Amino acid sequence: MNVRRGLLRVWALLSVFWIAGRAFYVWESLLTDGDFVAYRTDFENAFKEPKDFSVSDYLRLGGIGIGFPIAVLGVGFAIGWAIAGFRSN
Repeated sequence: MNVRRGLLRVWALLSVFWIAGRAFYVWESLLTDGDFVAYRTDFENAFKEPKDFSVSDYLRLGGIGIGFPIAVLGVGFAIGWAIAGFRSN
C-alpha cells in the first residue's frame, strides 16, 4: 500500500471540491439588477462592480480558491518529510 500516493489522490479530490465550492460561492455572491453587476470580494458585506476591481480583489478571490489547497499540500509534504526523518535506515 502506497500511503503517499493515496494521500495525494485524496488531496487532489478535496482540492477539486474546494475550488468548485469557492467558484459556486463567488457565483452565488453575484448581484444583478438590470445592467448592474457586482461581486462580493471580501468578507464584509461590500459589493464591487468588476470594472472597479483592483489587483488585490483578484488576488483575494483567486488566493482563497487556489491558495488554500496549495498551502494544505505544502503542510502535507512538510509533515511527510518530518515523519520520514524518524525512519531507520
